[in-house]
Amino acid sequence: MPFLERDLIHDLISWSTASKRKPLLLEGARQVGKTALLKHFGNERFPNFYYFNFERDAEIHRIFEGELDPKRIIEELEIKLQQPIDPFKSLIIFDEIQVCSRALTSLKYFAEDLPESFIAAAGSLLGITLGVGSFPVGQVTRKTLYPLSFQEFIRANSDSLLLKARDELVLNKPASPFVLDKIWELLLGYFACGGLPEAVLAWQAGKTKLEKTTLIQEVQERIYRDYLADIAKHSGSENAMHIEGILQNIPNQLARELDGSASKFQFKNVIKGRKSFEELRGPIDWLKRAGLIHQVFIAEKALPPLSAYCKDNRFKLYLFDLGILRHLSAFQPEQLMSWGDNMYKGFYAENFVLLELLSQGQPPPKAWREGDSEVEFLVETNDGIIPLEVKSGMSRRTRSLKSFIDRYHPKQAIVLAGRRMASKNETIHTYPLFAPPAGIVLKKS
Repeated sequence: MPFLERDLIHDLISWSTASKRKPLLLEGARQVGKTALLKHFGNERFPNFYYFNFERDAEIHRIFEGELDPKRIIEELEIKLQQPIDPFKSLIIFDEIQVCSRALTSLKYFAEDLPESFIAAAGSLLGITLGVGSFPVGQVTRKTLYPLSFQEFIRANSDSLLLKARDELVLNKPASPFVLDKIWELLLGYFACGGLPEAVLAWQAGKTKLEKTTLIQEVQERIYRDYLADIAKHSGSENAMHIEGILQNIPNQLARELDGSASKFQFKNVIKGRKSFEELRGPIDWLKRAGLIHQVFIAEKALPPLSAYCKDNRFKLYLFDLGILRHLSAFQPEQLMSWGDNMYKGFYAENFVLLELLSQGQPPPKAWREGDSEVEFLVETNDGIIPLEVKSGMSRRTRSLKSFIDRYHPKQAIVLAGRRMASKNETIHTYPLFAPPAGIVLKKS
């Protein structure tokens, strides 16, 4: 499979150039490209890399049955490969490490005994398949890989000029209506395709829009079936039905308010006979740990720390990939790609913005609802709490945002609206949906 360039490669390079390092643990949902990224990284940055897959090769498990001494482990890996391994010059990749809890535990000892070695592991369903005590807390450098962001999607389509134009918009430089239209057109294609690498490659392979949409639908259907198989394998038949029920219900709940913000997740009528948060907590937690959904808690006040004003049972749920959202929403790709400035599925744009924030390495934002006022996202930055309102089309309905400003007096408020050119007044800064301004999502120090 061709390699799609990923922004996280820069974090991996920084990890590799440190004089001493903890083993790298790359997490993320299945099929987001973890294996491809690590192999590309090993090929580009090291004279050699050695790849071990615990799911495909059960024999490797035996190497981790004894004392977890890193030197012994490497010696036995050398015997298996029948060639020497220099852990201080070459990259050792442990893939699907969740299948072997002892291998995951061994990362602690690599960190303690061989801190100059290059050990990278990848795993999905880590919080689901592992027993208590397996995880090497504090002994690994954890990174999460998400589906391709919109920036990565533009780059994957070899549109360097559009990527440059989009980057300039992020830096608040003006662009012509023609350029805005072109980026918007590609954004709607991204809404249909999503960011799973196999779907993006299928999109690239299509010569026409019809071919592209046919290919991505086939890929998304197959990948979704794979996710259902994972759910059934790791949760049992009854739990699998409940987990799948919640997953399929999320788009319906997001779309409840077609022209407004996504609603608080409602527990009634999701699973027959269950109508409370406590009865649904387990399946929701399973999907979160599998990386298939994101949970955004709703703050009742916009004061730091926001978590102090959130309740366990007040949140929104979003899907981890726009292509899977399209598949479960039963939209035809042509519907998404024909949306103009009158597009009415605000929840789709909202899910997109959340994924963009997460792909930048930011922690999940909070939402805000106080009285009858609500704002889609609150971002905690070095400059305080910044409200971020998402509008799918050209409309800039800001009544709730104005209420927020009157109550909390933020230094700035952000509106992401359609393909609109950037504009500012004293507090409210408006940007195109696909080009949030640089610097607003700084992590709080």
